[in-house]
This record gives sequence, structure tokens and C-alpha cells, in this order.
Amino acid sequence: PHDSAERASHHFRCSQLSRPRSLLVPPSPKVIHPHHMGSSRENPVVMADITSIGGAAFDVFIRAPHATGYDAAGNYFLQFPLGAKVKVESVVQGCGGGAANTSVGFSRLGMSERFCGVIGDDEWGQEIQKTLHDEGLATDAAIVVEKEVSSFSIVLVDSASGARTILYA
Repeated sequence: PHDSAERASHHFRCSQLSRPRSLLVPPSPKVIHPHHMGSSRENPVVMADITSIGGAAFDVFIRAPHATGYDAAGNYFLQFPLGAKVKVESVVQGCGGGAANTSVGFSRLGMSERFCGVIGDDEWGQEIQKTLHDEGLATDAAIVVEKEVSSFSIVLVDSASGARTILYA
């Protein structure tokens, strides 16, 4: 290939052929249930002062003994012994994500709030739903996707500085 358009086309064809077969086969369709979390045909939309649109995640914050250090570029990092079993100091679990956090915050300030976002029907999604329900949020605009993994994070916290390292899916 000589010009940039030909090179791009050639690169795309080659990259498609070099991918594992599983990436070339389209995924099985997911079943989506809009309004699964609490609406009905009789009352499809709940009025709210604010609707927060976006993410919800299940977060697990972990504090554990660790070493700290700096790499050659001066970046601060946490160190855990490879292959070791480390006893945690504390674990805190809860709902997170931008729209979910915003929804809960406005609700706690006394405003009527609606959450609009997509979550999976897995254990994390169920915990997210429970938290939003317990906080008194309208969830009629939320969408639950069958056989989908909800967003979740494992947050490693440095007790001394409060700095966090987030592992997410």
C-alpha cells in the first residue's frame, strides 16, 4: 500500500484477521429490560426535581498493610508481596459511580431524585438497586441488562496519605 488510505485499509484488514476468532464472532444478544427497577405501564415516569444520567458501580474499599515507594519517574505506589496472603485492616462496600453518587447526594439534601443508567443483573447490580431503593431514589429510568456484569471497583487505600489505587471492571 502506497497512500495513507490504502495503508489504513490494509492495516484494518490485517488487524481483523490477526484477532482471535472470538473477537470476530459477534457476541450473543443481550436482553434489555428498560424500566425493570420499579415502573409500570400505569405509572411509567416518576416526577423528580433532578434526574442524574450516567454510571453506577459497586465499590469495595480495602485498607491493608503494605509498603510504599517511588519508581524512577517519581510516581508514588503501593507494594504488596507477590504471592503473599495479606490480612486486610478494613473493608467498606457501597454504591458509587458519578450519577449514582450525585443522585444519593441530592436525595439526602431533600430533593426528589431519579437515577437513569445501565446496570447488569448480577450480584453487584442487585446491590446497586438495593442501595438506590434504600436511599429513596426513583429508578424508573434505569435499565437492567440480563447476563451483563455491572461496573465494580476494588479500591486499595493508603491509610497514611489517603491515596487510592482503583481496580475496575
